[in-house]
Amino acid sequence: KPVLKAKCFSCHNEKKAKGGLVMTSEEKLLEGGKHGPVWKSGDALNSHIIQQVNLPEEDKKHMPPKGKPQLTEEEIQLLFTWIQSGADMKKRIADYDDADSLKALAAGAVEDGCDGQN
Repeated sequence: KPVLKAKCFSCHNEKKAKGGLVMTSEEKLLEGGKHGPVWKSGDALNSHIIQQVNLPEEDKKHMPPKGKPQLTEEEIQLLFTWIQSGADMKKRIADYDDADSLKALAAGAVEDGCDGQN
């Protein structure tokens, strides 16, 4: 959630909703936008969000758009791993096993300024 809030909410909210996508509430996020669901739980490689953030920044479909704060490699890896693990929006990072790579990635994100929620 902290990654999405920091990098996505400014264009995908109730007032702007680029591509028909609102990411500021779980219900709206799960509805997806005009291109369908944002992710496919357990299938990060075929998830729209992962595909978009990995396009070259010059590509008009790259997200976030050029000129906006970009996701770091660590943030992309955190999203990828979270989606691959099932993208459970109810599960807190603290609920993951200490050996889970997602928990280790999230711990790094907390050190970098995220709040450690989902």
